Amino acid sequence: MEQSISNSKVVWKICLTTTIAVCIAGGGVYFWQRADYNVREQKLEQQIDQLKQENIGLKVTTQPVSTKTLNTSDSIKLPVVVYARPGLLFNTEQGRLEKINLEKKLISPYMDYYNEKQINLISLLITIPENIGEWYGVDAIFRDGMSEGFMFGKREGEYDYWKPDCMGECEFSDAFRKKYPQIVNNK
Repeated sequence: MEQSISNSKVVWKICLTTTIAVCIAGGGVYFWQRADYNVREQKLEQQIDQLKQENIGLKVTTQPVSTKTLNTSDSIKLPVVVYARPGLLFNTEQGRLEKINLEKKLISPYMDYYNEKQINLISLLITIPENIGEWYGVDAIFRDGMSEGFMFGKREGEYDYWKPDCMGECEFSDAFRKKYPQIVNNK
């Protein structure tokens, strides 16, 4: 009986020691990862600040989607449209058709709407989802520092034209109404 109690105490000591060791190791790994995350976050914030400083002197101009180019002079033609994971659109015929559909139903109406409002869109980042059927992520940055992020349409699925979020009735110019009746009539 005494040996059973002694074995029981040994088992408890081993369990307690193992639990304490796991907690210490887990805590160490957590704090190591947290420190690494903080360092990476600081580096990203520094890069963002540097990019903001570089963009202060940009001369804002606008142009249609189909003629976007990077000008080597002292200004960049804005807005700039950037695709994250572009290979998912450019590597197949279906992807190229999807890109055309995005330009028609998202990029052009979005840029036209905000250019008419003279809000000065600087860039539009479209994140291509890895899998067919997942939502596109869209991030827009404007000259006044405002930004907007939203989800749009599912990759290689059927989706409608982009529509602005208005607090009440949206105001559209006659030119916008004529160019995008699908948006104006569905609002």
